[in-house]
Amino acid sequence: MDRIDLPPPPRAARARRCGPEAVAQAVPDGARLAVGGSGLARKPMRLVASLAEAGRRDLDLWTGVGGLEVDLLLAAGAVARVHAAFVGLEALGLAPVFRRLREAGRVAFDEWSEWTLIAALRAGAEGAPFAPVRAALGSDVASLHPEWRPFPSPLDGEPLLAVPPVTVDALLLHADVATEDGRAYILGDPHTDRLWALAAERVFVSAERVFGDGWEPPGGQLAPVAPPERVEGVVEVPGGARPGGIAPWYRPEPEAVRALGQRLLAEVGA
Repeated sequence: MDRIDLPPPPRAARARRCGPEAVAQAVPDGARLAVGGSGLARKPMRLVASLAEAGRRDLDLWTGVGGLEVDLLLAAGAVARVHAAFVGLEALGLAPVFRRLREAGRVAFDEWSEWTLIAALRAGAEGAPFAPVRAALGSDVASLHPEWRPFPSPLDGEPLLAVPPVTVDALLLHADVATEDGRAYILGDPHTDRLWALAAERVFVSAERVFGDGWEPPGGQLAPVAPPERVEGVVEVPGGARPGGIAPWYRPEPEAVRALGQRLLAEVGA
């Protein structure tokens, strides 16, 4: 039988070029919001700041390894609950606002192991009813999640945990470059951004550079990070991850990171 080449399915033209303020308006109070990047790398700080400036409240905040973006939203009173495997500033220690509020019992927090969160994201992206994992078996992290149910593997009886899938309403991420029709590309470690993008209903991308619809990346240098059919907003923000970093544009600025953390801590108070 001869091979039949079928055209690709049409993509809904959802993406639009916009500013940070439009992104903030598109994320309502109470949304399940994910933030891409990891630690001080590729955090969409300008988009996060726009949510704080817009006075967002009661956000259900999700991230793999959180950093200054968590502190910024906590200091603004925008967050009802945080879900993460870790929240810190890499070599600079724990995120000061998050630490202060956790010690004072002023922020609800769901702690995850990184692998368990990755598995739950995969289940969310695939529409699976749960993720079978063993990474957290016997750990204190598992004891914090009564919704994680132990069960024997139907194949060999091995003990496993059934972890519910994770999906979010919106994802903010920062990319090296993007196009006006919603294609976003990164150079280097994608962290968990691709999984977040697949598990998100809507994606908003900031990028160091935004090109027109017909632009194509140099071969093999940049990897796509989000399905373009889910990208609703594209924002050109040079320096949009500062005071964190994004390779190869700029590195995190330790003094600026420390200064912002201390300023946010002062806003929160004792």
